[in-house]
Amino acid sequence: MLDQDDRQADRLGKWLKERFHVGGLVATQDAPVWQNDTLDDTLTAQLARLDTDLTARELSFSPALRYALSPAPEALRILRQHEGAAPGALAVLCPENEAHLTKLAGAARAHGFRVATKTSDQTDLAILPVDVSQLNRVTILSGREGRVRFQTGTTWDDLSEAAAACRLAMPNVLRDLYQKPADAVRSGFLPCDRQESAAGIVTAYETTLPPEGTRWLERLWLFTDPIAAIQSFEAFCRHRDPVFAQLITAPLLDLAALSGLYGLPLRLNKSSSVCGLRIVFQGPSFDVSCASFAASWPLESAWGKQWNKPLPSFTKVTEALYAAGVTVISLQTDTSWDTLPRTNQSLSGALTEAAADWPSTMKINPITGEVITYIQGSLLLHSTVLAPRDYLTPFDQWHTIHKAGQCSLDRSIGPSASAPQGSVSEESPEWQAIRNALLDENGGLRPLQPAPALSGDERRHG
Repeated sequence: MLDQDDRQADRLGKWLKERFHVGGLVATQDAPVWQNDTLDDTLTAQLARLDTDLTARELSFSPALRYALSPAPEALRILRQHEGAAPGALAVLCPENEAHLTKLAGAARAHGFRVATKTSDQTDLAILPVDVSQLNRVTILSGREGRVRFQTGTTWDDLSEAAAACRLAMPNVLRDLYQKPADAVRSGFLPCDRQESAAGIVTAYETTLPPEGTRWLERLWLFTDPIAAIQSFEAFCRHRDPVFAQLITAPLLDLAALSGLYGLPLRLNKSSSVCGLRIVFQGPSFDVSCASFAASWPLESAWGKQWNKPLPSFTKVTEALYAAGVTVISLQTDTSWDTLPRTNQSLSGALTEAAADWPSTMKINPITGEVITYIQGSLLLHSTVLAPRDYLTPFDQWHTIHKAGQCSLDRSIGPSASAPQGSVSEESPEWQAIRNALLDENGGLRPLQPAPALSGDERRHG
C-alpha cells in the first residue's frame, strides 16, 4: 500500500500532466555529484595554493554547503542537485568573526579569487561564497528603546533568547519565509537602522524591536474568484497599510495544496482553483485581535474563506516539483500599484512563451503563477513558470527561459516604460481575469472600488 508521501506525489504528478497536456513525467531525486566544474589550469593551481594556505575549518569543500551558498537562484541550485551537477561554487570561506573574514578575503584575493556579494556574477567560479553561520553574536544596545545589533549568521532562536532577556517582543510568524533574521531585515519586514560590513559583505544589522506584549498574527483567506482576491488585496493594503500582506495566485496555491506541505484543502471548490490572501497583523494583543476580526468582514463579504493555518516557504514545494520531473524558473522585481498589471503581463508572457517554444519533442502548456508581496509600503512581484524538464539539456532550458524573463523585466523597468505587445493568450487564465479587473479597455488603471465594509471599520471599533 502506498504511504502518504507516495499518494501526494502521485496526486501532484497527475495534476501536472493534465495541466501540461503531456503523457507522463519522469520523477527524479537528489543525485550524487558526478559532474565536476570545468577548470582551467590557472584556476586549479590557484585553488590548490589557497587550500594549502588555509585550514580545513577556514575553507570548506562540503558539497552540501557549496550547494546551499552558491550565488545561483534557489530553483537553479535545486536543479543542480537533481541533475548531479557541480554546486556552482568551488569552495566556501568560513570565518569566525569580522576580523577573520577580512583575513580570509585577503587570502582569497592574493590567490586570484574574490568574495561573493549580492551583485556577484553567478557563473564566475573565481568568486567564493561565505558561510556566516559562526557570525551569530547578538548585542542589546538599548533595552528601553528596543535597539538590537545582531550578526548576519544569527538564528531566530539566538535573537529570541536575547530579546526575551530584555523584555522585547519577537515575530512568531513568517519564520519559514525568512530563514534568518537577516533575511527579514533585507526584505523590509524588520527595520534596518544601520548595517556593518567587512570585505564587502554585510556582517551585522541594527534593528528596533517592539516591547514585550506586541503580537504578530498571521491569517489566510482563500478565494475562488481571482478578481475578488486582487481587489480585496489592493483595497486592504491601500487602506490599512499592513506590516505584511501577500497574494498567491491559483496555480501556485493549488500546487501547495496538492503537495500536502501546507495543510490546505485539496480544493475549496471542486469546480474552481483557489487564490490565497495572507495578512500579518502587528500590535498590542487586543488591537491585533480586533484588527483581524474587523478584516474578516470585508474579506468574507468578497467570498473569502478564512483558513487558520500558516503557509511555510515555497521552497519545499519547489523541491517537490523538481522531484516530479518539472523545471521551475522564477523572477522577482519591485513594482507599484500603477505598474503592476503591465509588468506582470510582460514578465508572465515572456516566461510562458519561452517555456512553450523550448525545442523538444512534445508540445506543452506551461503553468504560470504569481505571488505579490506587500511589505511596509513596498510591492514585490514574484512570477514563476513551470515546464516539463528537458533531460537532455536541462540547464540550457532553464537559462534560456530565465533570460527571456530577465529581458522582459529590463524592458519594462520604470513607470514610463511601455508594455510589450504580447497577446492575452500568453498569460495564465487567472492573471487574465486579474488584469482585466485592474485595467480598462484603453490600458488605464480602473478606479479603486474597495469593499464597503472596509470604510466602516472605525464605526465598529467605536
